[in-house]
Amino acid sequence: MNEGRSALFRRCHLALSKADTLTSAPAKAELSVDAGDGGSAQPESDAAFPLSELSHLFESEDAAPSTQDTSQDSALEVVQPGQVADSRQNLRMKFQGAFKKGISNPMDLLESTIYESNVVPGPKKAPMDSLFDYGTYGHMSNQKRRRKKLPRGKTATSGEDDQSSDPPKVVKTFNRSVLFDCVSRGDPAALDGLLEYLQSHDKRLTDEEFREPSTGKTCLPKALMNLYGGRNDTIPLMVDIAEKTGNLREFLNSPFRDLYYRGQTALHIAIERRCKQYVELLVEKGADVHAQARGRFFQPKDEGGYFYFGELPLSLAACTNQPDIVHYLTENPHKKADLRRQDSRGNTVLHALVHIADNTKDNTRFLTKMYDVLLIKSAKLYPDCSLETVLNSDGMSPLMMAAKLGKIGVFQHIIRREIKDEEVRHLSRKFKDWAYGPVYSSLYDLSSLDTCGEEPSVLEILVYNSRNENRHEMLAVEPINELLRAKWQKFAAVTFYISVVSYLITMIIFTLVAYYHPTHGTPPYPYISSSDYLRMAGEIVTLASGIFFFLTNIKDVFLKKCPGVKSLFIDGSFQLLYFIYSVLIVVTAALYLSGIKAYVSVMVFALVLGWMNTLYFTRGLKLTGTYSIMIQKTFSDSCWCMCSS
Repeated sequence: MNEGRSALFRRCHLALSKADTLTSAPAKAELSVDAGDGGSAQPESDAAFPLSELSHLFESEDAAPSTQDTSQDSALEVVQPGQVADSRQNLRMKFQGAFKKGISNPMDLLESTIYESNVVPGPKKAPMDSLFDYGTYGHMSNQKRRRKKLPRGKTATSGEDDQSSDPPKVVKTFNRSVLFDCVSRGDPAALDGLLEYLQSHDKRLTDEEFREPSTGKTCLPKALMNLYGGRNDTIPLMVDIAEKTGNLREFLNSPFRDLYYRGQTALHIAIERRCKQYVELLVEKGADVHAQARGRFFQPKDEGGYFYFGELPLSLAACTNQPDIVHYLTENPHKKADLRRQDSRGNTVLHALVHIADNTKDNTRFLTKMYDVLLIKSAKLYPDCSLETVLNSDGMSPLMMAAKLGKIGVFQHIIRREIKDEEVRHLSRKFKDWAYGPVYSSLYDLSSLDTCGEEPSVLEILVYNSRNENRHEMLAVEPINELLRAKWQKFAAVTFYISVVSYLITMIIFTLVAYYHPTHGTPPYPYISSSDYLRMAGEIVTLASGIFFFLTNIKDVFLKKCPGVKSLFIDGSFQLLYFIYSVLIVVTAALYLSGIKAYVSVMVFALVLGWMNTLYFTRGLKLTGTYSIMIQKTFSDSCWCMCSS
C-alpha cells in the first residue's frame, strides 16, 4: 500500500487546500521523499486530507503541460495553497478512456487505491444532472446551466428517489391527419392520450381542426368507413371520449357539409355498412334517427344523382334489405323512427322502396317482402293512419308512383296483395270469395285504380304516361286487364262504334263539300240555290269537327300526356295526326273567308290526312288491330328519324 502511494506521489504535485486548516495541523505541512532508500512519504493525517482537491488535476486540460522529471528519485516540490502549479501534469492522459460511458470514474479508482475505507458520495444536484452519464469533481463552470422544468406539483428529490420514481408522463399531440390515420387503421392504442390532450387544450372532436376541410367529416364517419371484419375498435373509444368532453350529441349527429354528401351522418354510414352493433351504439347514445341526407349523391339518377333511398336512416335500412335494423329503429327503447316521416320530396319509406325497384326477380322479391313488413308494422303502430295512402309532393301514393315509373313487379304485388293475418287483413287488396279445387273467385279492391274526379287514378296514369315502355304490360296485369275488359263490354265498345260512325260521316261530308265547291269567282261564294245551302251545311259540319278535334287533342296530347318530341311521334302519332288535321281545317276556313283561293290546296291536304286517320279505328278490331299498330310504328319511326336528322 505504501509503495502504491509512493508511486502516485512521484507523479503528482500535491496542493494543500484550505480544508487542511480545518484539521489538527496548525501550519503548512511539508512532505519529503527519500528516493535513495525507497522510503515513502507519510502525510501527517490521512483522514484529514481532502481528496476532492485532486479533482482539478483531472479537469485542467487547458493548463500548460508540466515538464518531465529527469529523475524519479528527486524530491517533490511542495506547493503552497494559492500558488499556481505550472508544472502540473494532466493526469487525464494517464486514464485514457476512463471518462467514457460505462467505465468507472477515475477519481473512484484513485480513492479506492489510496484509502481502505469507503468514500461517502456527496448529494447530487438538480435533475438536469441526470442528462449526463457521470459527474466531475472539477470546479463549476461560469456558464449558466438551464434547469429542466419539473412537472407541476413535483420537486427535486435525492438521487435515489429520482432513480426509483417514474419519468413524467408525456402528453401526445393530435391533429386531423394523425387522428384520421389512427381511426383508419382501427388502432385504439394509437389514441392513448387523446382525452388528456383534448381536456388540457379545451378542445372537442367536432372542432374544425379535426374535420376534413372539403366535406366537414369528423373522425367518426372516417372510422365507420374503415372496418376490419365488420369492426373498428376506435369507434366505442371515440364515443366515450366525446361523452367525457361534453359534446356527444354534436359528435354523433355532425353531418357532412359538402354539396355531394350534405346531411349524411354517422348513423347513415353505420347502416350502409350493415353494422347493427354500431347502429345500436349510436342510437343508444343519442343519434338522430330522422337525419336527412340531401346531397347531390343521394338524388335520383335522372337528376344527376347516384343512389336515392329516401334520405332517412330508416329508408336506407329498408332499401338495403336490412330487416333487423328496420325492426331496431322502429322498436328501440331510446328513440324510435317514425314510419310516417317524409323526406324533402314528401316520400315515405314506401315511396323509397318503389323508387329503387328495377323489375328484376331478386330485387322484386326483397322489396315486396320489405314493403309488407313496413305496411303491417305501420298499421299496428299507427292504427289511425294508412301509410299506403300518404301522398308525396307530387300528389302520388306508392301505388301511383309504381304505375308512373313502370315498376311492374311492385305494382303487381300491391294491387294483388293478400294478407291472412286477421289483425291487419283490412290491408289486403285481394279477397278470396270462394274456391272449388283449382278454381277460385277473388274480389279486388279497386280504390285508386279507377277513380273519377280531381285525384288521378292509376289507370289514367298508365294510359296517359308515355314515358314507360312497359305500360302495355302493366295494363295486362290482373285486375287491370279484367277491369278494362269490363269497361269495354259495359260502355266503351258502344262509344267506340259511335265514334267510328260519326267520323266516317264527317269525312264523307267533307269529301262532298270539297268535290262540289265552286270553281269560278272569288270566295266566299254566294249561297243562292238549295245545293248551295247544302254545301254551306257541310262546310259548317266540317269546321265544327275540326274545332272539336283541335280542342280535344290539345287536352290529350299536350295537357294530359305532356310527352317530349320523341314520345309525341312514337306514342302519340295518331293524336298528333288528328291535331294537324284539325289545324288544316281551321286554316282552310280562315283562307276561304278571307277570299284567298289558296284555301283549296290546304283543303286537299286536310282531306287526305283525314282519310288516313281512319286507320286509327282499326285498332278496335282484333283482326286489324295488330296491323294498325305496325303501320303506326313504321310511320312514327320514319317521322322521328326525319326530324332528328
